[in-house]
Amino acid sequence: DRFYGALVEAGYSRSTVRGCHVLLCRVLDQAKRWGWVAVNVGRDARPPRQHTSNPKPVPIDVARAMIDEAVRVNPTLAMLSVLAADTGARRGELCALRWRHVNVDAGTLRIEAAIGETNVVYEKDTKTHQHRTVTLSSFALDWLLDHRDRHAKACALCGIELSNDACVLAPEPGGLKPLHPSSATRAFSRLRGRMELPSWIHLHGLRHLQVTQLLDAGIPLRSVSGRVGHRNPSTTTNIYAHWIQESDAHSAKVVGGRIWGSAERGQP
Repeated sequence: DRFYGALVEAGYSRSTVRGCHVLLCRVLDQAKRWGWVAVNVGRDARPPRQHTSNPKPVPIDVARAMIDEAVRVNPTLAMLSVLAADTGARRGELCALRWRHVNVDAGTLRIEAAIGETNVVYEKDTKTHQHRTVTLSSFALDWLLDHRDRHAKACALCGIELSNDACVLAPEPGGLKPLHPSSATRAFSRLRGRMELPSWIHLHGLRHLQVTQLLDAGIPLRSVSGRVGHRNPSTTTNIYAHWIQESDAHSAKVVGGRIWGSAERGQP
């Protein structure tokens, strides 16, 4: 318990500490089977409780205003913001997109990697180790095509061609290097400060915007979960429990009105 407390005090998230607890328990279980230890002391340990998630989606009008402003000061950030709000993809997944992942005819994105950062920037598997294909809205697809045209022109000025393997959200012409996720976050924060918006508005809030809009629209939970890359619907339920409850209350009113009309409670 003291070890877990020290990790929390050191700045590790509760979910990370709970992940360490699960790993330690598995290691000690194996050690017990091999006869290396008599008991698994990890089973008696108490990891920190997981805080109830309270996602804060960026309001639609704010998202639109930020994208409009980003067009003037940072077009790459504007494109990233459109894709984040339109697909619900994670920051690292968007940074890993290459033009070969874009199917213009089908209007889809293929998400099969993410960009990670430690001391170096590297490409890795998605968070859930699952690949998915996400359909774009016509609005986002038009943005993406315009973005590609701008990149192709920038490449031409440098005497190079835009490769199909180039990064979609590249900081430099040619797209050889991906946009760093931390750079995307800092750019979004600078834009927020420039527009004097509340500090609770974050880049990840655009992902929350996509999910909550889908839930409010009554899209089946399994479809929502698959679109945004959750491992299973229970993950979506746990994170967005409050929104699901509100949607359920709205559903009750809609269905009740259709079935019972304007009948008062207790009347036949």
